Amino acid sequence: MASKDISEIHLGSCTILERLYVARGSPPALDAAFIDEYFKRLQEHFNLDTAPDGPEPRAPHATNARLSQQDRGLLDVGIASKNEKFLVTDALQPLRTITGTSQRFGSDRGRGTYIMTSVQGIPNITITTGSAVVAFIGLPNTLQSESGVGEWVSA
Repeated sequence: MASKDISEIHLGSCTILERLYVARGSPPALDAAFIDEYFKRLQEHFNLDTAPDGPEPRAPHATNARLSQQDRGLLDVGIASKNEKFLVTDALQPLRTITGTSQRFGSDRGRGTYIMTSVQGIPNITITTGSAVVAFIGLPNTLQSESGVGEWVSA
């Protein structure tokens, strides 16, 4: 996976998300079947590693993305069940939280980069760290696109 850059990965994830969303009739909420299908397509499209990185198999996890301003300013992406979060460098004070689901492909942690956009009103965040990719999709919300750097830390 390291051969593709974050822009290419994020563009691919946006395309997969939009096609699936439209094919499902633009549902007002993303159910478990939609989320499972999205991560399956993402894994297949990019041939991402799905080996477990801990005692349990890798699977989607409930995740929160906290923003510093009304529609932009990513602060962190927290995965409570894994006791970790991606902390954005130079972040401000939190203002709101976007609830969603994420899945990690690969096991690298440490410093990484992210891209945050909205696809058909659905927040889409891609984080890459070494050869690992973490994909996040959230409940429909308004936000502005941005990118930056951060680091995985214990929550």
